[in-house]
Amino acid sequence: MEQFTDSDLLCVKRLSAYIGLSRASIYESLRDGKLPQPTMLVRNSPRWEKSEIDAFLRARAQERFGGRKNV
Repeated sequence: MEQFTDSDLLCVKRLSAYIGLSRASIYESLRDGKLPQPTMLVRNSPRWEKSEIDAFLRARAQERFGGRKNV
C-alpha cells in the first residue's frame, strides 16, 4: 500500500487509490459537489491536498454519524 503524508498533492490516480473510488466516480463526485475542487497546477493536471481530503472525509463522517465521537 502506498504511503501518503499530509502535505502530499494527490493526482487523480493517487486520490483514487487513497479514497477507493474509481476515476469516473471521482469526476462524478466533483460535478455533484461531493468532493473538494482540485488545484490546477498546470492545464489538465488536477491535484488535491491530502490534508484537505482528510478534513473533508472527517466532516462527512461527522455528518453521517450525527457528530458522535470516535468517528
